[in-house]
Amino acid sequence: MISRFRPSALFARAPRSRAISPLLVLVMLTFTLLTRACAAPPNLEPFAAATHELTNTARALGPKVKSTLQMANLPTQVDRFERAWSARVKALESLNRYADDLNSIAQSAQTQPERLRRYSDSLAALASAFSPVPGNVAIFAAASSAADLLSLQAARARANSSLAHAAAAALPSVDLLTDALRDDLLDIEELIQTCHAAALLQPGATDQSVHIDAAFAHALDTIRTLREALHAWKGLHAAAVKAISSNTEPDAREVETAAARLRSLIQKAGGQ
Repeated sequence: MISRFRPSALFARAPRSRAISPLLVLVMLTFTLLTRACAAPPNLEPFAAATHELTNTARALGPKVKSTLQMANLPTQVDRFERAWSARVKALESLNRYADDLNSIAQSAQTQPERLRRYSDSLAALASAFSPVPGNVAIFAAASSAADLLSLQAARARANSSLAHAAAAALPSVDLLTDALRDDLLDIEELIQTCHAAALLQPGATDQSVHIDAAFAHALDTIRTLREALHAWKGLHAAAVKAISSNTEPDAREVETAAARLRSLIQKAGGQ
């Protein structure tokens, strides 16, 4: 059977290609940008909260060690310890303020220049708080050098392109300061050991030697645990900076894991 020819077939339209409309592309791009802009800010509250616990525990450790020295009847060493410990607590409190600032700035809806200005001021305050910490000459020199580097980062932060880049650039300098503070606590350990030896030479100490040994061992353990906690704080700070630097929604689990480790070390020190 011969099919009939249809003239209209000559003028039939070719099927349209399914090209994406430029308007649709614009709408999709706008939606993506708005979604990123409205993404939740990084959750640095675990970082700030754990740093508060660190500072509060350090304050509590001071009276514990002081009571051990008083029990050993060493008034001169008690005064020496109080002066030394006060400087260390001041340095730890500067970490506390820095953590609060970092959390607040990361959550802020301010413009990038305003956030960078605030972060620069926070770094400068941290550097100045560490500069006067007394102690071992070598450790003091290391702390001063780290503080100088951080002051330089503070000045550069204002001209940085973003808070994420500024925090990442400052991370090594903050680490150096934290290491200097950890090493600085070795001076406190040495002081406790010196006092322990002096206590055993006191009249009547022979009868109390077991009790004296236990008390000073306890004091040393608390200081050493605080040094461990400062090491954990470095990991926590690095996780917080990573959360700021991420271009996607930050994974708070890394911060929370580091915070949990720091809390466990703090509880160990506080419960001894």
